[in-house]
Order: sequence, then C-alpha cells, then structure tokens
Amino acid sequence: MHDRIAELAGLRAELQTATNGPRREQRKGSVPDIEAAIERLRGELADDADRLEAESADLAEQGQDGRAGDAAVAARVIRTALDADEASGASAGDPEDPRARVALAEARGRALGAANELRQRDEQHRLRGVLGDDSDDSDDKPKPARGRGASKRTAAAPKAPEQT
Repeated sequence: MHDRIAELAGLRAELQTATNGPRREQRKGSVPDIEAAIERLRGELADDADRLEAESADLAEQGQDGRAGDAAVAARVIRTALDADEASGASAGDPEDPRARVALAEARGRALGAANELRQRDEQHRLRGVLGDDSDDSDDKPKPARGRGASKRTAAAPKAPEQT
C-alpha cells in the first residue's frame, strides 16, 4: 500500500515536471501516458480502500475489533492519500493560491501521519511475533526504572548509619 501511495506521488511529481519543468516541449508526448498511469493507480487504490472498508465491517461483525480497526485505518490512509493527490491535481493549475497550498499541505500531513502510524503498528506486531510475545498487554507491564537516580532501595528500606 505504501509503495503505491509513493508511486502515485512520484507520478504526480513527474507530471508536474513534464508540464512545468525544464525541457517541457520535449516531454509533451509523455503527459498522456503519465496521466493514464495516475488514473490507473488511483482506481486501484480506491478499489483497495473499498475492499479494506468491507473487510473492516466483516471483521467487526465477527467480533475481531482489533483487526477491523487495522483494516479501517489502512482504508483511511488510502482515502487520505487519494484526497491529497486530488487536491494536488486541482491546485496544479494555480500554485500561487495560498488556500490551495495550505489545504494540500494539511492533507499530505494527515496522510503521512496515518501512514507512519500504520507502519509502526505493523512493525510492532511483526516484532512481537518474532520475539514470541503474542500478548497485547505488554504495555500494561511495569517497566523497570533505569538511568541515573534509579535505585533498588525503597523508602521503607533501612539506611546505613553513615547516611543518617
């Protein structure tokens, strides 16, 4: 999923370079091919988002809320990326409009934040599987104190005579 979102951003940048960049007269012929690739990829991503939303609903009905939430988040990431791409395509005609640039930056920020959160969650699950810790309550376990000032002595422990 992340690779195809990055591919979409790359195609959008390539289209901008072909239409507004240097040697644009030489690159005119590639513009229809790039636009066709963008539309194909947008269609595939929209289909994936629809599939993930349906999967999320099915999993929620089965009572698998964790997996349903992951599928819903993945669908939301794809939808946000598609919205950001649509905004970049709409604002490509007027790059000086500050409202369009702010909306595009916000949409891209939301898409990147959601994608990073999903990637971190996948890495945590993969790491737990490799380490053999399949329980999800690892966050509830107390963590030992470390660093300067961390001591094994409690307030109720007796002190040495030279410390009093």
